[in-house]
Amino acid sequence: MDLETFSTHCDLVEQTELERVELLAYYLESCHGATGFSVNGVAELFETLRFSKPNLSRLRVKISKSKSFVKGGAGDEFRLGAKKRKEFISKLPSLAEPAEEAKAIDGIIPISLVSDTRGYVLSLAKQINVSYENSVFDGTAVLMRRLVEVLLIHSFDSHGKSAEIQDSEGSTKSLNSLISIAVKSSDLKLSKPVKACLDTFRQLGNFSAHSIHYNAKKSDIKSVALDYRVTIEELLYKSGIKK
Repeated sequence: MDLETFSTHCDLVEQTELERVELLAYYLESCHGATGFSVNGVAELFETLRFSKPNLSRLRVKISKSKSFVKGGAGDEFRLGAKKRKEFISKLPSLAEPAEEAKAIDGIIPISLVSDTRGYVLSLAKQINVSYENSVFDGTAVLMRRLVEVLLIHSFDSHGKSAEIQDSEGSTKSLNSLISIAVKSSDLKLSKPVKACLDTFRQLGNFSAHSIHYNAKKSDIKSVALDYRVTIEELLYKSGIKK
């Protein structure tokens, strides 16, 4: 379920500020596997849904004092308390049930593709999907670039070619160099479609990260989404992370 649908389903517009936070916390946990939320993060969801941006200091105090939440693992993070979570499971059973296909409709990477890999790969995939579904397209592009880089490094490692991607000081070469080496590598044996689109993801991420006047649009991400999924799946196998 995407954010807009969830908002309509729960009639968030009629809820109080704190009730919205409770419901959004449950949405992030149930639909995206989040283990907690930050005050800044939930405030951004308010803006995405075109609600008035809350006063962060005041909201932080409200959340801290509310029995609906418990302190998260670090810093400014909170999570929904067990009692409130149980209440929402009863009130919103459709969110508690597995709905993989529904969640993947507007996502970039099906979670089923990475669920049996490594924790940080799964975390990056979830962040990519959440960024895209919440219209944070520059963030999506940068995270997509990062996951490609991570999987390329692992692919070279799994083929015993780590030395080829290190500079004279032992540091990993730039993504531009990694892609150039990967495309020519007879060990990795990347498919032609993946070779053809690898640099597209690098450029897209670079524009979003470094270009002063560029802002990624949904169409920029959507136009390469299928190629990206194919690339990630192939690299998961080349890296040995997925068997």
